[in-house]
Amino acid sequence: MIKEFLNNIGYSDVDIGKILVSKRINNFSELTLFNNINDVYLYLSDFGYSDKDIIKMTVRFPSLYSFSASNIKNKNDYFMSLGYSKKLIIKMVNSYPQLYSHSVDTFDSKLNNFIKLGYLKNDIIKMVASFPQLFGYAECTITSMFNDLKDLGYSKDQVIVMTKEDPHLFSCKINNIKARIRDIMSLGYTRDEVIYMTSHYSTLLCGSFETIKKKILYLRSIYLDFVVLEKPKNLMQSVELTYARYMYLGDLGYDFSDCSNQNYRKLFYDATKFKKQFGVSKQELLSLYHYSEYEEKVKMYGRIY
Repeated sequence: MIKEFLNNIGYSDVDIGKILVSKRINNFSELTLFNNINDVYLYLSDFGYSDKDIIKMTVRFPSLYSFSASNIKNKNDYFMSLGYSKKLIIKMVNSYPQLYSHSVDTFDSKLNNFIKLGYLKNDIIKMVASFPQLFGYAECTITSMFNDLKDLGYSKDQVIVMTKEDPHLFSCKINNIKARIRDIMSLGYTRDEVIYMTSHYSTLLCGSFETIKKKILYLRSIYLDFVVLEKPKNLMQSVELTYARYMYLGDLGYDFSDCSNQNYRKLFYDATKFKKQFGVSKQELLSLYHYSEYEEKVKMYGRIY
């Protein structure tokens, strides 16, 4: 009965096996489980989830079928009371189906914990929208990371800004963040400079260090590494695109040796602004100038500018 119902929705036999071996699912009698699965499926479908969404969610988190439809509805009602749309709730739960495993009281408690730390309610709502797993972390975990970041030298306001911009920071291990600060310092920056850089572009603390290093060393090779401290978010741009723009604008006659003319700022225009001014897209530039070829020449001949 259950297998036939799930097959008709679109589950494979393998998917059904993963669901039925769940410990929480096994606590139900076959009839009770069938009725619960049917109720939950119909509610989720009516709410706006596609069959594909439901299958993916429940295979990842089979315990979803152990909750009552009314239990899930209460949580959706709570999220909507915070201002989330149905579309955004679906996106959040698709990303983190375990979101439905927490109680409304738990959500309220975690929300209040963030507020005590200094966040505004709207900030928290946006953070959870971009990183739903945030509501899955224990309050002590959030508070501990918040205080650990302050202990590293960031001000309370800086920690709030950093984690608002990139709530994934709460998923990082503090020892890895300490190591990343040391890594960036190894490139010749002082600790204060690294704190400044990472407070303005917190992704530096979690992204690939080799990628960061490559970007900084390339900027240093063309005597423009000062832009890292001027605007750390310049490091968002790939080294491939920076190289392509540098070569392209150089071929047009732009001089980057005199920083007072501020031509270097053009290297970091957003894609729309750059194309509007110069009539060339990112894809076109990358097809014209190949950073990988430049790297090979550097390996063979050393610095080539």
